[in-house]
Amino acid sequence: MATGRADVAVLHHWRSLPRVLPDTLVAEHVLDDGADVIVRADHPPALGETLSPQQLSSSDWVSTGEGTLCHEWLMSMFAGHGLRPRITCTSSDFDIHLDFVRAGLAAALVPRLGRRPLGPDLVAIPAPGAVRVVSVVRRAGQVDDPTLAHVVSHLRMSLGA
Repeated sequence: MATGRADVAVLHHWRSLPRVLPDTLVAEHVLDDGADVIVRADHPPALGETLSPQQLSSSDWVSTGEGTLCHEWLMSMFAGHGLRPRITCTSSDFDIHLDFVRAGLAAALVPRLGRRPLGPDLVAIPAPGAVRVVSVVRRAGQVDDPTLAHVVSHLRMSLGA
């Protein structure tokens, strides 16, 4: 966007780990997307409605790679309790994360937006404070551009926002 090669972008960040934009860009909130820790239905924390990092400290984890939002949140969730997750596998594909959990190989932190149905063998437990803010970013001088407003409107409709 800074070079003019793009007119609009979708940005997401965790509410508790906000992104700072330069003054030349304006973000417009589209929706909030929660994330859940996904475990097998027979995993002990699945029996409760909430969980703590301490309950999951002995679990292996599948995560997105370093520098990605979900990896950042997973590390933050544990670091707040003086812990570090044991990440045994990385993948950028959340369907693969669910397959790893289903196979009993790991737990996963997976956003709700676009997540396939879990089925009866997996349980989603809300990750405390894991709210992903999804925004549309435009150049400050293009906020009133009717074409971009149309794009943003369609994005909102497609996301159910």
